[in-house]
Amino acid sequence: MPTLDYTIDTVASTLTLLNPVTANSFVQWDLLVPAEALTPTGVHSYKCTIAGAIDGANKNYTLQYNHPTDGLKPTTITDSAQLQVSQDGIVQEPGGDYTATGAALTLNFAPPAGARLWVVWFSTAVTL
Repeated sequence: MPTLDYTIDTVASTLTLLNPVTANSFVQWDLLVPAEALTPTGVHSYKCTIAGAIDGANKNYTLQYNHPTDGLKPTTITDSAQLQVSQDGIVQEPGGDYTATGAALTLNFAPPAGARLWVVWFSTAVTL
């Protein structure tokens, strides 16, 4: 509950928990966006194809997406947070688990051989 459990400083972009949490606690929240900020053409989401062996050693992958009119093209990622990366159904965290720029995805730890890896790119840069 706001003001009982947490406070938000919008100027400093900080959330402060008002009650202590135990070690290894999991804290989660939803960031709600005003409806007027959501536009149908504001962001396009693309499932990416991933080039690179998932062999237990490789951490570097090349990403492409299927452009609706131009076919398969390399991604042009400008911020790791534009991606949702999942390894065996577990969503990875930008920075902590991976970095991405251009068409390059670098995982901080190599997925085990045979792992299932998928990526969705949320792009504002793609023109149709």
